[in-house]
Amino acid sequence: MKEDDPLTYFATRLIYYLCIRAEKELKHFRVGNIFPDQKQILIQGFLSPYHY
Repeated sequence: MKEDDPLTYFATRLIYYLCIRAEKELKHFRVGNIFPDQKQILIQGFLSPYHY
């Protein structure tokens, strides 16, 4: 699949890796953070106000 249709391959890997992320991380995920030309996604981290 990778050689035949690289965009579909990227999309299937994207779905897989997003599904194994914690719910707390995914609620900060934005569609604008998908970069198919670079084959990357960005999930921004944050610190809880209760983090010590």
